[in-house]
Amino acid sequence: VFCASCCSLKCKLLYMDRKEARVCVICHSVLMNAQAWENMMSASSQSPNPNNPAEYCSTIPPLQQAQASGALSSPPPTVMVPVGVLKHPGAEVAQPREQRRVWFADGILPNGEVADAAKLTMNGTSSAGTLAVSHDPVKPVTTSPLPAEADISLFSGSITQVGSPVGSAMNLIPEDGLPPILISTGVKGDYAVEEKPSQISVMQQLEDGGPDPLVFVLNANLLSMVKIVNYVNRKCWCFTTKGMHAVGQSEIVILLQCLPDEKCLPKDIFNHFVQLYRDALAGGNAL
Repeated sequence: VFCASCCSLKCKLLYMDRKEARVCVICHSVLMNAQAWENMMSASSQSPNPNNPAEYCSTIPPLQQAQASGALSSPPPTVMVPVGVLKHPGAEVAQPREQRRVWFADGILPNGEVADAAKLTMNGTSSAGTLAVSHDPVKPVTTSPLPAEADISLFSGSITQVGSPVGSAMNLIPEDGLPPILISTGVKGDYAVEEKPSQISVMQQLEDGGPDPLVFVLNANLLSMVKIVNYVNRKCWCFTTKGMHAVGQSEIVILLQCLPDEKCLPKDIFNHFVQLYRDALAGGNAL
């Protein structure tokens, strides 16, 4: 499943035998820059074409060359042929091509199918070109990437980390508490995760009405921003998702009117977001 705005370009990929496939905008820019650099280098230092003898062989007959040099008795000059033109024994044997696999952090293959995590990990141990490698069969190496933007306007740095403390579970919402909170450390692009935040402190921060919403980590690829706002003179909860675009869905905004003297955050909305994410990941239309 591709996002139309992020993966709207196509490019010929080497691991797909130069077939065109959809790539993201950033990858397309990198590939185009690399191709332009290769074209510039090849234009500055062109080598003779092995298929065109006129580029590397002299058009003057050897006898005339000998007459011009005044050495008729000497053997005719040797015509130099580039090594690349000659065929070496055994060169026709095709080398086995490396099996390469590419998949996104949420387990989606470039063709839109859901990857088998066990199969990808097994292939990673046997193939040098595979991106997922397991050093220990008992303790596989796992990655837990987070979306590059944790807030619509504030969080703009990349927070993708290996071995992130949030883990790789599909649902990080505990039964008796709130999900982890993403906290900025003050350094641009650097964030910390607060495990098991208390209801009292969360409600205090929301009621204070700061400029920035609280960012809850629902899973490694899905965030939810929460803030208390006034809408038509009514006190409302504002829940916003960040990460549904990774499974081909639009982001969700829910406005829920606060109950009188409400002291707990309605975390059922978080469970609803996670269920929609699961449905979209399975290939269905969540919305």
